[in-house]
Amino acid sequence: MVSSFVRQLAFLALPYLLGRAVQEVVADGRTDRLAWYVAVLATVVLVEFAGLCGWMMWSNLAEARLAAGLREDVLGVVLDTDDAALATRTDGYGDTLSRAVEDVDVVLVWVHGLATWVVIGTTVVVLVPSIAGIDPSLLLVALGCAALLLVVNLTLPPRFARRIGAFAQAQASRTRTVEELTSAYATLRGVGGEAALVRRHDARSADVTERIVAVARIRSLWAASGEAVPFAGIAVGLAVGGLAALDGRMDVGQLTTFTLWMGTVQLATNAIVARLGDFGAARVSAERITAVLELGRPRDSAGAPAPGAATDHAPSLALTGVAAAGAAPVTFTLSPGDWGLVTGPTGVGKSTLLRAVAGLSDHTGAIRWCGAEVGRIPVAERFEQIVLVPQAPLLLHGTVRDNLLLAADPSAGPPPSDARLREVCRTAAFDVVLEALPDGLDTVVGERGSTLSGGERQRLALARALLRDTPVLLLDDVTSALDEETEHLLLDRLRARTDDRVVLFAGHRPAVRSRADHVVELHPTEVVARG
Repeated sequence: MVSSFVRQLAFLALPYLLGRAVQEVVADGRTDRLAWYVAVLATVVLVEFAGLCGWMMWSNLAEARLAAGLREDVLGVVLDTDDAALATRTDGYGDTLSRAVEDVDVVLVWVHGLATWVVIGTTVVVLVPSIAGIDPSLLLVALGCAALLLVVNLTLPPRFARRIGAFAQAQASRTRTVEELTSAYATLRGVGGEAALVRRHDARSADVTERIVAVARIRSLWAASGEAVPFAGIAVGLAVGGLAALDGRMDVGQLTTFTLWMGTVQLATNAIVARLGDFGAARVSAERITAVLELGRPRDSAGAPAPGAATDHAPSLALTGVAAAGAAPVTFTLSPGDWGLVTGPTGVGKSTLLRAVAGLSDHTGAIRWCGAEVGRIPVAERFEQIVLVPQAPLLLHGTVRDNLLLAADPSAGPPPSDARLREVCRTAAFDVVLEALPDGLDTVVGERGSTLSGGERQRLALARALLRDTPVLLLDDVTSALDEETEHLLLDRLRARTDDRVVLFAGHRPAVRSRADHVVELHPTEVVARG
């Protein structure tokens, strides 16, 4: 703020000094003053440059800090919120991504421009008395421009805010459609359904185009009004100032200063228009971001465990009266080395129960790890204790190495060695696949792992989870796409590597059931525990 104030004072001083130089050196013929004015103007330019550098540096720092903080907060809420709750505030994956990227960017533009209000305020405080001192009639011209701009800025911003809100919704809808198109295209192509997805994408793209044209129409009218009014003021001011100069009430230097200052008034006016536009867009985006941040579940400070509390008790995973997705309550305890299996008919809530154990889904009853309620363990610490491999794991467009290293903690030191990566791949029975890949760990797996089969994607996701090396491993039907031979190989290797871990499966594969120490059969109205 101080830097922008200093910069604007220097910027406003330049027209005054230049006007005096024109009057004394050119009009009055005092050429001996030329060197002095050149030195003073050069000094003021350097001061302005220094102020501008400070202004940009601090604005960029504030923008970067806010960007990191907002995106970290949004990501934390998304990771700590179950899908059902997230769906009440967002319109799917695409909309959530739009809030974390485009909406945050819009807010950052507004934050970056906050110091501009110091510039605008300085301009008003300096120019109002200065222009009045030259000629009161010129001040009336400036006030007339301000009145017209006030009318423009009272009528157009509400319309702009409505248009930008509609555009944001349309953009989020198209983003979701693109995500659906890229993820489901290969599947639907086999049954001839790709045309429907393309048509839906085209329709939503057309809606985005219509909305952005409406936004551009309002913004162009707004911006054009912001420039036309000051230009008209300059024309009127030159006419008034010219008559005053002819009457001897104003010298050439003052007329020069006024003309240059009116250019500054135009810049300030454009800045006001831009900042008000940024505010309208930022308010809409801030509301969309806030809708996600409000999903962050409040922690009861009296009942919340202190950092590290999850390791203060004997290690065990205990579920007491836990019910999720309408299934009957479940009660069981697993200790390190135990394999548990939650099984039952399709749709009974096996996957939801595992998500509840991971702290990602609402439930009744109590889920405790090492004596601490899982839902109250800080998110970062919980991720160090519990890892979930979903039935349909997410792989990113990149190499095998890239996808494995998603589980590595960059703050823990250098990344895992190739030997460590190959070790977890072997445990997950992915080593045979790895050997057959043309570039091994550096083989690109395509969008969402599209170059791999379903079973290969499951095994790569399991290897990634093993790299995390957490004491609790939650596996949601991770062998459902494997043949019997590969499944037995994977389970035997996994058993040998999890003597000190709690492993909880969800599924109904006989090979998993035969190896489980505890089996819990879920039914909508009853739970049968064995083992």
